[in-house]
Amino acid sequence: MKRNSKIFPVCILSSIVLFFLIAICFNFNTTYKASDSQDARIGNTYYSTIKEAFNAVKAGETIILNKDVTLADSTYLLFDRKIAITFDLNGHNLIGNPPDNNPFIGSGVIVVRYAGSQIMFTDSSSTKTGRIYGNRDYGTYDKSSGVLIYEGGEGIFSGGTYEGTNSGVYILTNGAATDSKATVYDGNFKGHKWHGMEVNGNGVLYIYGGNFTSEKSSALKLRGADSVVYGGSFNGYANGCRIESDSNLEVYGGTFIGNNGNQAIDVTSGCNVTVYSGNFSDKSELEKYLADGNTQLQQTPDGLWQVITSSYKVSFQTNGGKINSGEISEYIYGVETTLPTDVTKDGYHFVGWFEDSSLTGDFSTKISSTDSGNKV
Repeated sequence: MKRNSKIFPVCILSSIVLFFLIAICFNFNTTYKASDSQDARIGNTYYSTIKEAFNAVKAGETIILNKDVTLADSTYLLFDRKIAITFDLNGHNLIGNPPDNNPFIGSGVIVVRYAGSQIMFTDSSSTKTGRIYGNRDYGTYDKSSGVLIYEGGEGIFSGGTYEGTNSGVYILTNGAATDSKATVYDGNFKGHKWHGMEVNGNGVLYIYGGNFTSEKSSALKLRGADSVVYGGSFNGYANGCRIESDSNLEVYGGTFIGNNGNQAIDVTSGCNVTVYSGNFSDKSELEKYLADGNTQLQQTPDGLWQVITSSYKVSFQTNGGKINSGEISEYIYGVETTLPTDVTKDGYHFVGWFEDSSLTGDFSTKISSTDSGNKV
């Protein structure tokens, strides 16, 4: 009896430990499978569909794509909440086949609609393989895009790939009181039958970087739109950029490549184009778009034509004062330049700079983008 009583508690303890370990493993596996099967998450909360996440997200929050997702045929994701959020592709693919009779021209996999609705698209993964792809193919005039910015909506792109049988990204105001708008810092924009990115009807576009390509047309198309380009690569089957219908374009940088006998930038009548800087595959008609005073073109070793931006000298007469920081010696035509404002002199308060020694006229703290000539 004594021997058995000693063994009994040990056996019970062993059983408890075994049961506890099994319970831990069971709960761990259940939690892992549940989160792994969800399409998206916001913070530590998982959602079975991206649509549920769109409905739940609050202003300033980030929706993270949790896995590769293919939407049901003839469906799309509409974001019209009039708040600003971030959508992180997280290295995953979002693929959709928008319906043939989609009421939103452009048929985006994600549609950002109405003024105040803003999505920043990004890809935080180390692989940078995140992609949104609209692959509906239903004829010559395919309208399937990765992202549609519609009726005053706004998109900001800082990474990821956006691809469509129509355009990678399609921007359309469609008569709304507020123009649809997009800002591009980085990303890849691919159009199969049409454009890497297209702005149609009073849209506004700012481009600081990114790669824009098209398999059968122009890499970038502006139609009745305004755009400012500071950087990026535009390499189309036809033009690097095509501009139509009273569009306005200012170019401060970037590389524009035309192929198959087409110009780097193709401009139709009624449009306004001003080039301050950049690289172009040809100089055909390029000279007439150069900004005033920007007359120099030189060919680079790789055969591109580079616009040389004029620069001018600046000097300052402080009349006994001292420039503590921000002093410059030149400025570039076409670029607004800030003059030093950290200027001190005993008994005086600095308010700005005059262009003449008699200190007459208006004072300023900037050189405008239209100024030219040395200021010495």
